[in-house]
Amino acid sequence: LKTNPMKLPILFLIILFFSSCKPKEELATNDQALKRVWMLTSFKDFEKAKLMKYQAFIDLTTVEKGTAKMGCNAIFFTYKVKEGNKINFSNVGSTEMYCNEKMEVENAFVKEIVSYKTYEVKGHKLILTNDKNEQIECIAQDWD
Repeated sequence: LKTNPMKLPILFLIILFFSSCKPKEELATNDQALKRVWMLTSFKDFEKAKLMKYQAFIDLTTVEKGTAKMGCNAIFFTYKVKEGNKINFSNVGSTEMYCNEKMEVENAFVKEIVSYKTYEVKGHKLILTNDKNEQIECIAQDWD
C-alpha cells in the first residue's frame, strides 16, 4: 500500500485544531456561572446593612467588561477569567461625583478590586478572594 505523504500533516492539523478548542470550551462553561449581577454582602469591614443601603453591586454580565456601583459613581473595569477559578481585574476607573459618606466604600472598592485573584460560585453566591485571604462575598441579584 502506498500512503499519500500529505495525509499525515493534514491529519495532524485536524487533531491539533480540535484538541486546542477544548480548554476554551471548559473555560467558557465556568465563565457562565459568573455572568450575573452580584450584590455585595461582605466587603472589608463595611457593615452588610450599609452595603445593602447603598445597593452595592458588581455586574459581570458583559464578557470581560464589568461595571459596579457602591452607591454613587459608576465604576468600570475589565476582567479576564482564567483556568482554575482565577480572575484578573484591571483598568479600573469611575465617574467622579462627590457623594459624602458613600465615598469610603467606593474608594476602597476601586483601590482593592484588582487584588482579588480567585473566585468561587456556590449556587447563588459568589466569593472573590485576594492573596491576603480577604474576601468579597456577593449574592446573585436575581436570586429570590
